[in-house]
Amino acid sequence: GGAYPMKDGQTRFTTLKEKMSAFQFQFGKAVKSEKCTVLFPSRWQDFVCGKDNAFLIGEAAGFISASSLEGISYALDSAEILRSVLLKQPEKSNAAYWRATRKLRLKLFGKIVKSRCLTAPALRKWIMRSGVAHIPQLKD
Repeated sequence: GGAYPMKDGQTRFTTLKEKMSAFQFQFGKAVKSEKCTVLFPSRWQDFVCGKDNAFLIGEAAGFISASSLEGISYALDSAEILRSVLLKQPEKSNAAYWRATRKLRLKLFGKIVKSRCLTAPALRKWIMRSGVAHIPQLKD
């Protein structure tokens, strides 16, 4: 599987399979094919934690990486954060949850910036030519 633009996604997927065959990957006939639109945050306002004592976690809250489209770890992280907030029984639970997810939202906002950098053709070309392997993550 993969995430591709809607316009030419099937063509790109077929091209990927052809390239992978050079690395000894063997693909049989597809039994079933499914497609869906992948939604991910593209701005700070896309993070929505809920209101009126209704709470959102994981992808429902916008907690999905814009650069890798990974979301399960953020779903688990936000569920743990919500659990901690609710155990304290604050008077304004939604506001407390919003504050408690700040670090997670900042981390994911960084992924939005990263995604924009990696998908800008000129910048991506410069990065690839620079020889930069990776940027080390700061320890929590």
